[in-house]
Amino acid sequence: MIGKEGTLYDTVEIVKPDIIALGYDQAHSEKEISENCRKRNLNVRVVRLNTPLPETKSSKIKDELGDSIYRI
Repeated sequence: MIGKEGTLYDTVEIVKPDIIALGYDQAHSEKEISENCRKRNLNVRVVRLNTPLPETKSSKIKDELGDSIYRI
C-alpha cells in the first residue's frame, strides 16, 4: 500500500500492518520507523526491499493509476 500524505505513521495507525516494506530507494531508516511504531504501541516489522525491476517507480504507478491509489 502506498501511504497517504502526511507522516507515514498516519497511515500505519489506520492500517495497523504486520509488516512495513520500504522500497530500495526510500530514505527512511528501518530502525527509526520500528522505534517510532513501538512508541505508538504498534507491533510492526520493518523490512527493506530490493527491486527486480529497477525501471519501476511509484511515480510511474501513480501516473498510470491516478491519485485514487493514494487514498485509503
